[in-house]
Amino acid sequence: MTEIDSVEIPVVASPEISRRRRRLLLGALGSVASACALLGLMAGSGYAGFSRGLSERPTRSSGANAQDPAYLVDQYQRCIDAISAANGPRAQAYCEEVLRLQPGNKGAQELRATALAIQIPATLESHPPPIRVQAEDKKVAFEQFQSALASSNWDVTINYGEALRALDKTYERATVEAGLYKALVTRGGGAINKGELEAGLFDFEVAAEIKKLDDRTEGMRVVVSLYQDAQYFYGADWDGAISKYRQVYAASPGFRDTARKLYESYWRSGEENDARRDYCQAEKRYTSALQLFVTAEIQAKHTLAQTYCLATPPILLTAGPGTSIPVAGTSAPGSVPLGYASPTPKP
Repeated sequence: MTEIDSVEIPVVASPEISRRRRRLLLGALGSVASACALLGLMAGSGYAGFSRGLSERPTRSSGANAQDPAYLVDQYQRCIDAISAANGPRAQAYCEEVLRLQPGNKGAQELRATALAIQIPATLESHPPPIRVQAEDKKVAFEQFQSALASSNWDVTINYGEALRALDKTYERATVEAGLYKALVTRGGGAINKGELEAGLFDFEVAAEIKKLDDRTEGMRVVVSLYQDAQYFYGADWDGAISKYRQVYAASPGFRDTARKLYESYWRSGEENDARRDYCQAEKRYTSALQLFVTAEIQAKHTLAQTYCLATPPILLTAGPGTSIPVAGTSAPGSVPLGYASPTPKP
């Protein structure tokens, strides 16, 4: 098990943002553009389709707002407006209000994911400019490299090391590569512990080009990569998020907010199953959530889902002469329950 947050390594700036961050931001912009296009279509039709879909969806929420499609449409539009204004926290609040009343609303789920994405800092911290080494200066550059390495100045070590390798890979090769590798994995680990995951992964990728990553560093790389993958599902696909965060949790339970996000993913997936009246699956999701954190709210949801699940006997449908297919619902008159034809439960 790799515990990353407990590693104490000096932290310095990273040279660049990786391609993953750019894809995330481009995806966020794409979602905003799609949402704006959707608004245009909805405005032209008076929100007829959207409102009808909202009114037809089953909900167990109470209060007038849950029964008022106009209120949900208003919150949905406010979420889009906030995203267009680059106000991620406000957009998140509006979208979560829609999801509170309609947990299975896919449009609101995607917009919430966009609201979370635009809250991720995308600024580059300053770092020393690249160093150019002339052929006659190799000896001097090597001395500077060794001095920076001895003083744990990872930025300067990396700059001189990369400059020497670009000029002549054979010059003091073993010493330069060993020092450069150490500087890269140390700086990368520090960036990860600071929360600069993309920067850390970038340094690890460069280090891996020098030599195979050691077991500790490779473990850190795997956990961070899994966590980053999970972030793309969080808020948009709760079942997908569960699958990804479970992998991170299995490898490093204490890494960042993995436990909390896995808990919320179980919780939100349970609500979606409640909305679909798949109470047995909802009960399983709430059970998993309670294994991480116990709260009165989830306990109440779990108890209610369990009650509905136990109170929902199977129904038998006739597929052909003498053939009965059991599915969830109310038993058909005179039928003998043989079991459930529900989907295979998700872990």
